[in-house]
Amino acid sequence: MSGDRKCSEYFAYRQTTKVLLYTMGLWPVKNPSLFYRLLPYTCIFVSSVATFAILGFILHHIAHVPILVKGMSIGTSLMSGIIKILCLLIHRKEAANLHYILDKNFSAGLSDKTLSKLILSGITTVRQLCWTLIPTVFLTIGVYIVTPILNIIHQKRHSIHPVKYSLIYPGVYPWNIPYGIIYHIHFIIETLASITIFCVTCGVDALFAYYVFQIIGQLRIMSHRLTHPNPQENMGLVIKRCVEEYELLLLCRDSMQKIFGPIILWMMGTNAVVLCALIFQLSQQVKHISVGRWILIISYLILKVTQTYIYSWSGSSLITQSQKYRQAIYETDWISKPDTMSSIVIMLSQKPLHLKACRFFIVSIDMFVVILNTTISYYFLLQTLAQKS
Repeated sequence: MSGDRKCSEYFAYRQTTKVLLYTMGLWPVKNPSLFYRLLPYTCIFVSSVATFAILGFILHHIAHVPILVKGMSIGTSLMSGIIKILCLLIHRKEAANLHYILDKNFSAGLSDKTLSKLILSGITTVRQLCWTLIPTVFLTIGVYIVTPILNIIHQKRHSIHPVKYSLIYPGVYPWNIPYGIIYHIHFIIETLASITIFCVTCGVDALFAYYVFQIIGQLRIMSHRLTHPNPQENMGLVIKRCVEEYELLLLCRDSMQKIFGPIILWMMGTNAVVLCALIFQLSQQVKHISVGRWILIISYLILKVTQTYIYSWSGSSLITQSQKYRQAIYETDWISKPDTMSSIVIMLSQKPLHLKACRFFIVSIDMFVVILNTTISYYFLLQTLAQKS
């Protein structure tokens, strides 16, 4: 693939992520307007109302496991959206600083034609992984929104009275919702909550992979400087520059851990529950599930598996590239140069760059395996509970 095409893919990926997050007021911008700063709080409000209703549904059907699991999946997704928005809001200044540093360094690398192809290696895989979320989330949310509308149309066409005006999500509110202005307000709130899920899920997950890709790109640039030194450039200055840039990457790593750590921790705890609930629904009602329900469950399964894999694979890719950077340090001609030997030894003593989720575990592909194993364990537990209820 040519360098120009890779550049086009990178900027298309960046622009899509920007549009998704800008819609929610989460993309870092200089001097944001009051409206832009209030957007995330609006998203939190509508998502909280929908989550509150679903929690009521779960409590109402706490003794009926097959019905209970229907509300669990969408409820956890709504709560995930709220947590992602809160993490970006709490660390808004740090997120803006992280964004500025990584964007500035990556843009500098792109401007160098000898480095652009190197740092853009793997952009197709990253873009395709993240863009898999867009149709799956859209399909999932679309089924939720369209189902009550089709239900109402079906009742009116067959002259069913009184018409049951259902909302988007399986929720139980502590107040009555008669058809009219109150019903329409609730329907709009749940629709906005659905749009929030779509933009925040696709945008924040893609943003994580985007930042990791930029850090990996910077590590590749540093490796290239060490293994392909310019004869006219002093090696001591090259090493000093790499040390300074690595320190900057460590600060970026720390910022990412603060911003995305709680998100990853929550994802690890809930994605196994959601996957288990979806598989349980398929196994319990395989002969009685409608086409729309099939589409919803399958798209939701693909979404959750892909989402988990994006975080896990990105973490492993960062570790792998960091190890390659250490190898590049070792391959420099440092043994014959006593003036740089001490600097190289110090650089080699550093541990590979990796991300930790709230200091509990390293983000890597092992996390993906753990979540799948936990899903299977939860599934057997749910089957046992369903048989006893």
